[in-house]
Amino acid sequence: MSATGHFILPLLIFPRKRINDRIMIGAPTESRHFPTPTGWMNGPAFLSWLKHFVSFTKPTVNDPVLLILDGHSSHKEQYVIMYARENHVHMLSIPPHTTLKLQPLDRTFMKPFKSAYQVACSLWMRANPGLRINEYDIAKLVADAYRQASRLEIAENGFRCTGIYPWNSQIFTDLDFIGSELINISLSHSKSITSETSAAVAVQTSTMTSPQPSRTTDVGLLAVLPTTGTSATVVVQTSAVSFPDPSRVPGDPAAVPSLAGTSAAAAVPMFAVLSPDTSRVPEVSAVLLIVETSLKLHTHSHLSVSCSEFVKNLQKLSPLPSCSDKRLTSRKRKAERSEILTSTPIKDALIEKKNTEIRKEEAQEKKETTKIGKRTERSARTFKRSKN
Repeated sequence: MSATGHFILPLLIFPRKRINDRIMIGAPTESRHFPTPTGWMNGPAFLSWLKHFVSFTKPTVNDPVLLILDGHSSHKEQYVIMYARENHVHMLSIPPHTTLKLQPLDRTFMKPFKSAYQVACSLWMRANPGLRINEYDIAKLVADAYRQASRLEIAENGFRCTGIYPWNSQIFTDLDFIGSELINISLSHSKSITSETSAAVAVQTSTMTSPQPSRTTDVGLLAVLPTTGTSATVVVQTSAVSFPDPSRVPGDPAAVPSLAGTSAAAAVPMFAVLSPDTSRVPEVSAVLLIVETSLKLHTHSHLSVSCSEFVKNLQKLSPLPSCSDKRLTSRKRKAERSEILTSTPIKDALIEKKNTEIRKEEAQEKKETTKIGKRTERSARTFKRSKN
């Protein structure tokens, strides 16, 4: 799918060892098929599609073609990169985990194509009651769905909503990155932010003491927006609830629980007026919601309990998200990134990786040959000794 509304006929992949031409009956004209053991894309299948792509686009030295794709391993094989370089195709991979935002096919084409394919399957099953859709029927169903989904407006909107063409670097806002920013919060960083911003918060409380000895619990909720250059006004209302004293006789008015602070302001537990951050890259990753709770149990002996133990238990039950650097240290494979796959550094790295694998295989074969030779010599010596 191109930004000008042109579509390349698809390559159908079937989970087979050998391909049968009957399987392409009813398929789109000039489309191709390729068998793989699992039915998923691999290096040889992508190379077959790339040859199919070059035959339609016909790139030259003066008129090369830019191919935007994801970072699948089949796109990074050495023979694929070399074929693309030889045929003037520049391959650009998008960042990982961003296909739902940056890949035009995922944004505008896949959903109408899948919907049209489901409709085609439903119509086929109604026309053929009691029969199952097998692999010889898939090509025709795909052709019906492909004709409906391959429209000019779908291709143009796919590149426009991703900001690729026409180029629009302001297509995404800070809200589009808030999901990834949440994991960048570290425990030490959040504690320092809380200590710096706690002085800017005004807390208003209204409590009422009971004339009789009672047990009172004060709960306060504190909302903080620790973003540099952002003004925040937070007003927290707390209410005191008087619980009945166990020593009171049932029916005593003092034993009935009462809600202290009946003003209109006390009826609202918490509200905040926040000014949104208008910078492109926020300095602080996310909004922290900090719950500060102080529990005081007043009985006849005036027993006081600190909230530090409560906070520790709360962190155990609901810990903060782990930082991204902790996840990266535990990863076994290298993190992917956006890169020009047909560039010289990537090509040299792939060649070096392939040569390293070849050297390892040769060393392993040499080791196995040495072992077999030693076993042969040992068996020959044993055979001579047995003859003597």
